[in-house]
Amino acid sequence: MAHLMPRKRPEERVTPRIGDVIEIEVPSGLAYAQYTHEHRDPPRMGSLIRVLPGVYERQPDLAALVETEERFRVFFPLHATLRRRIFRIVSNESVPPRKWPFPIFRSQSRPELSSGPWWYWDGRREWRETWWRRKPEWRRRALNEIWNDTLLVERIEARWSPDDPVM
Repeated sequence: MAHLMPRKRPEERVTPRIGDVIEIEVPSGLAYAQYTHEHRDPPRMGSLIRVLPGVYERQPDLAALVETEERFRVFFPLHATLRRRIFRIVSNESVPPRKWPFPIFRSQSRPELSSGPWWYWDGRREWRETWWRRKPEWRRRALNEIWNDTLLVERIEARWSPDDPVM
C-alpha cells in the first residue's frame, strides 16, 4: 500500500495580468480590487487598480462585482505587494469596456484650498482648472497619487471616497 502524500497547495500566481481581481484583507473582512492599467509613460505611475464596493465575510460573485461602479481608482505597487504575498490574486475577470479608457486624475497644489486650483492629468498631459471652470463630475476623479498597502487598507476600512476632503 502506497503512502499518500498530502496535496500541495498550487503556487499562487504573483505576476499580475490586466483583469486580475485582488483580495485585500481589511479589519472588517475582505475587499476586492481589479487591476485595469499599467502606466509606463514618464513619469511612470505603475499599476492602476479600481477598488470595488463593499467589504465581505466571504468571497462574493467576482464576475458580478467587477461590473459594478468602483469606489475609487488609485495607483498601487501591485507587483511588489503580490510578490510579498501581502494581497493575492483570486480571479481574472474581463475589465468592463466602459473602464478601458485611461481615467482622468486630479491633484491639488494647495490641499488646504478645497476650491482649487485643481490639476487634471490623463496619463499624458496635465492641465489646470479653477473651481468655476471645472465640470461637476470631475470632483469624483481619482487623486493622482500612489498608495502603499497600509494606506489602501486604511482608506477601504474608513469607507473613503474621492468626495471626501483630501487627507
